[in-house]
Amino acid sequence: MDSKRKCTFTPFSFDDPETPRSPSVLVPESCRSMREQVKAVEKNLNDWQAYHDIGLRLLKIICNVTDETLPDELVQPCEKLDEVCDKLDAIVTNLKAILNKMKAIAELQKDRGPLFRTWETKRFVEITEEIYESYRKEAEEKRIIHEIAPRQFTRKDRVSNCSMWRVQPLIDLAETNRNVGYMLWEIEEILR
Repeated sequence: MDSKRKCTFTPFSFDDPETPRSPSVLVPESCRSMREQVKAVEKNLNDWQAYHDIGLRLLKIICNVTDETLPDELVQPCEKLDEVCDKLDAIVTNLKAILNKMKAIAELQKDRGPLFRTWETKRFVEITEEIYESYRKEAEEKRIIHEIAPRQFTRKDRVSNCSMWRVQPLIDLAETNRNVGYMLWEIEEILR
């Protein structure tokens, strides 16, 4: 029998036993688990962006009202910005948990051969680790901005705080989105 042919019996189709099997056929559960983790990364990054936008609006309010007397009207926006920072910290915690799950999947998979066609499983871990580290550092910076913003009295300092929050200099958003897209593409190619 030709090794490229399939044995077909209606209504089922089975691979010919002599046909080499892709490693991905042997471990689809690992692929599904990895896909769940990558989708969780994507969801957390979308949540981050939503809270980032809310935080920027609040920071602009704080920067516009700030004067040397620290008026009472700053209390509510500062408290809400604190809540936003808490949400960003929770996202970072989620990313760390996802990273740990990916490390476990990679560890379980390392003796079974390749899981994906073009990337090794450890590449998924490396990318997620880069994402986690950049978002962790950015969350720390946002916390600092939150703490000093109400006490910045010069226009230059207020504009600087808003710019630092908006730009997110510790996150390469284009590369992050590209890498998450690549990870999803690689997984979907296997699970088709």
